[in-house]
Amino acid sequence: MAQNKNLSGDLPIVLSRWGPWILTAFLTASLTVFVIGTWRWPLVGDASVIHYVAFLMDHGFAPYRQIVELNMPGAYLVEWLLIHIFGGGSLSWRILDFALMAAIGIAMVLIARPYGWFAGFAAAALVALIHGQDGVAFLGERDLIIAAFLIWVCAFLFLGLRHNSALFISASGFAAGVAATMKPLAIPIGFLLLIVLVLRLKAQQRPYRKLLLYAAAGFLLPCLIVYAYLVRVHALSAFVETMFGLSRYYNGMYRKPMGFLLLHSVAPVGPLVVVWLVIVAVQRDWNWERRTLAGAATIGVAFYILQGRGFPYYRYPLLVFLLTLMAIDFVTALRHRVLRYLAALAGVYGLLVLAPQCALKAIRYDWRNQQFITMLSGDLQNLGGQEVSGKVQCLDTIAGCINTLYREQLVQATGFFYDCYAYAPRGTEMMWMVDRYRSAFMEALKRNPPRIFVVSNQYCQEGPDTYDKLNRWPALAALLDNQYWVYAERMPPDDVYWWSRPLKPSGYRIYLKR
Repeated sequence: MAQNKNLSGDLPIVLSRWGPWILTAFLTASLTVFVIGTWRWPLVGDASVIHYVAFLMDHGFAPYRQIVELNMPGAYLVEWLLIHIFGGGSLSWRILDFALMAAIGIAMVLIARPYGWFAGFAAAALVALIHGQDGVAFLGERDLIIAAFLIWVCAFLFLGLRHNSALFISASGFAAGVAATMKPLAIPIGFLLLIVLVLRLKAQQRPYRKLLLYAAAGFLLPCLIVYAYLVRVHALSAFVETMFGLSRYYNGMYRKPMGFLLLHSVAPVGPLVVVWLVIVAVQRDWNWERRTLAGAATIGVAFYILQGRGFPYYRYPLLVFLLTLMAIDFVTALRHRVLRYLAALAGVYGLLVLAPQCALKAIRYDWRNQQFITMLSGDLQNLGGQEVSGKVQCLDTIAGCINTLYREQLVQATGFFYDCYAYAPRGTEMMWMVDRYRSAFMEALKRNPPRIFVVSNQYCQEGPDTYDKLNRWPALAALLDNQYWVYAERMPPDDVYWWSRPLKPSGYRIYLKR
């Protein structure tokens, strides 16, 4: 395997033997600014919802059967485990976020080590900084956890084949299995692992059946653990119904055009991808490791497009493979008479422009603005605090009601907390699923009528954000009108600047039982 050799002293500094050390110092400075500037980021967004699911699980609720949420069971179980190891507070989860980025970085360095340690370090730094510039709401995002497991799938596979280690091969399968219980993306990557394993061993004329069994056993172990858990909490059939019903309905909502998805799949490293494609077209000398990384990145692109909504965190499983591969190819191109200047140009842009730009963008977000949560927490305290646990109900998506209940450690009256699936107009495809969701929600409210009902004005993920959304669900609107009265209606005064652009804040109403 080719090693990264020192280049002659008459080249520009970024191509000299001192270049990697100078760039490492620069990247370290950008990472330091990012860490110090974002240390106190709060727990908000999707991670707070999964935290609340884990909280309800600790209070006797079974996922799918009683908690109506669409994530795969591994997402709940892995996050439940991490919460009980790191803690569930904002600072604990920020530390976990940094730990995940460090774990991703170590795997990338191990993968890229035969080509030069700097390639792995540079790629890992860019992944961390891009994650930071995506914004406060994506702290501890499950896709970052999935990306960490997936990049270790490749790292363990490469180490296993390099050192003929059954332990590493088993670990690779286990990492793929854990990721597969969190999102289906890992299933084709698990198959890629098995295919590469067999092809490499056959090419080396080595027996492959035993190692193939080790990899398959590692993959199946977490799947069996999840299956046993679902059986234990009597939620297996509810899980299957959720995946083929509500999840299928949600996957058809708010999909972006193909052009948007293709453009944003590699944002913000698009210029690097263009330079990399030129280098790839000229070099054409990929070995099996680089082909494996390319295959995994291709699967990442496919799943980003198939998910269809174009959220920034959907890119993480793609970026960990793509940036590792590009960094290896850039380092390799430094030995080419002409391509080395293109590689140097990519290094200047990626490490001296994009990296500090991401760090500065991250530290400018207004993480202190948590007015929705602060105001709602105050109202719930005035209404009884812990006395209302089990008697309060949110009707919201991610405006902040669920986050507030988690911070106050209040149990909901029901396991329903998304209103995303309830407001579809008549004639909507899969309207039967909307009707089923509404019926199940109303039955849950009858079994345990909440004393407090909190309704945000956020209309799922796309506006208009008004309380008129209730008119799309006449039965619920009638329930609130007949059995509740409006105790308070609040609107935070300031825009929310948690990601790339400021957004108007969401407000909420508190209804009290008559």
